[in-house]
Amino acid sequence: MSYIPYLQKLGYTFIKPPLIVGGHAMAFHNIRKPGHDLDIVVSSEDWKCLKNKYPDKINLFGGMTEDDVDATLNLDTYDIDIIKTLWLHTYDELSSDSVNGKGVKYISIPKLLYIKSFPSIRHSDEKSTKDIELIIEHMVKQKY
Repeated sequence: MSYIPYLQKLGYTFIKPPLIVGGHAMAFHNIRKPGHDLDIVVSSEDWKCLKNKYPDKINLFGGMTEDDVDATLNLDTYDIDIIKTLWLHTYDELSSDSVNGKGVKYISIPKLLYIKSFPSIRHSDEKSTKDIELIIEHMVKQKY
């Protein structure tokens, strides 16, 4: 799937290719179908521009500053969540072994498994736990 038309709705040209995470990354890796929204992690340069473009859409997850908690821009109109950090991991950390796509990157399967483990363990999130099971099944099928 090409995400360029989807992201063009934002009216923004990315400095670095956004990193697809969540359900759309799982769909790219043929693990499961995507959900309704697109979750992307962006570079710090893109984050600065986008938070200025959408200042009323910032979500600090109950924290006081962007540096002590994860921050997102929740753009419900476009069904896109723009993520500064995910479990305090940056774009550079999460994209280090990513797969290049057309104008985007996809988080690697090991990093996808890693980020899904946080909500599964920390918050007993059933959806994340199911995703972990699906990722592991996929990894086993690929290996054997």
